[in-house]
Amino acid sequence: MKKKWILLCLIFALSMLISIPFSHQVVYANNDPVRISEDPDPDDPGDEEPSETQAEINAKYEQGYALSKNTDIADEGLYKALLSIVKTYAQDVNGETFTGDTLYSEMLDMIPTIEIGHKYNIVSLSGMEKLELNNLETLSVTRNALTAFDGSVFANTSNKFTTLNLASNKISAFSLGELEYLRDINLSNNSLKTLDLSGIEGMVANTPITINLAGNYFSNMANIKLPTKRIGKITMNLIANNIVDVDEAYFNTSKYDIVLGLQGLRVSDNTPVNIETQQGIRLYKSGIPELSVKFYKDTEEAEVLVATYSDANITEGEYYTIDTAVLGVGEYRIDYFLGDELAYVKADIDRAYYDGAEFIIKPTKTTHKLEFKGNMYDKLDKVTGAVKVYLYGEDGAQIYYSVNGGDFKEYTEPINCNKGGNYSIRSYAVIGEYNSEIAEVYVKTSLNTVIPDGLMLALLLILSITLFVVVVPIVSKKFFKHN
Repeated sequence: MKKKWILLCLIFALSMLISIPFSHQVVYANNDPVRISEDPDPDDPGDEEPSETQAEINAKYEQGYALSKNTDIADEGLYKALLSIVKTYAQDVNGETFTGDTLYSEMLDMIPTIEIGHKYNIVSLSGMEKLELNNLETLSVTRNALTAFDGSVFANTSNKFTTLNLASNKISAFSLGELEYLRDINLSNNSLKTLDLSGIEGMVANTPITINLAGNYFSNMANIKLPTKRIGKITMNLIANNIVDVDEAYFNTSKYDIVLGLQGLRVSDNTPVNIETQQGIRLYKSGIPELSVKFYKDTEEAEVLVATYSDANITEGEYYTIDTAVLGVGEYRIDYFLGDELAYVKADIDRAYYDGAEFIIKPTKTTHKLEFKGNMYDKLDKVTGAVKVYLYGEDGAQIYYSVNGGDFKEYTEPINCNKGGNYSIRSYAVIGEYNSEIAEVYVKTSLNTVIPDGLMLALLLILSITLFVVVVPIVSKKFFKHN
């Protein structure tokens, strides 16, 4: 009996020892222990801090003075976009929800990047001069409806502001203002014909500059004033403009890296460009080996691919001239490709200068020669005697002409100007259903093909004096005598 008691005591003691490690936790099915037996310390505040009220959170961002939607920043889209940027910054950077609906002058002062996309349809950036933007580094307002840019509205920025992206707007006027430290400028897909960037200067010597002007309406490099002060290499994209000629100085130097690509097919409205058969289209180097331009011709049956051009066509010099006479008269469309894929699909959305374009190749205007006394001339001053006018068109063209505003008729033989006076001869060439532009030539001949003009005028003057001095008095005398 005594042994049995001893055994029971040993079993009880052992069971107590085993249960001690598990007395402070409960284990759930997911094996995550939750402590339940320890009493909380009344002096321990725990891990959670008291939460701020929404008003307190909003107040942290509502710094400076309130900006009116009507008088300070009148563009409704811009006002909404800037508020949205503040809310995104509060959430992404500080993990806070800002719910205010009013802009304040210092609200964006700590934000380095302002990016605004197409959904706001912004027409003007006026009013941004009321904002403190001392830490702004990048401004991007793309695919909106800006028609002008005035850099003076960003007077409250610093030299940190170096990147400006205004691609795919409708900007036709650009003023740099005080933005003299820009290094990366994207003004592609706008309506610019002139641009002055001469006010930009580098913060240090040989500061490189990147300028994207693709898809505008520049016709001459002289219309672009480039920076020079403490500036190093200038990289400039001018694809899809109307540059007719480029000084070789831009190519034969390490100072410039200019991309031109296809030029001459950009117009300011939706009508196709008209090109003459003898005009040619210049294709400059793009520097992008995989970029090609495909030409499609519209025929009665279907649209047909007729030619493909790329940097590989430029075997010497800086450009290749696409022979429009070889392409022939008709309606055409071009598309840019990167490899086998349409470039505007594969490229980033801001590269709309890779969009296709349409153009029409028309017959070249007629030319002429003037025959006078057996000799041929391109131009004649006023002459005494008969003149023959010869009209010429390209192979396969029919020519129609009109004299002094009369009806047009088909040209089959030289036009005789043998009656004296002034002749205005207008003509055009026709190939298929396409007419050339009107050409005009003027011919001035003597009032008499035998008597020179001076003598003719002298005779007329003598006749007039005779009539006035002799005939008029006789007639008047007889008239009054009769009465």
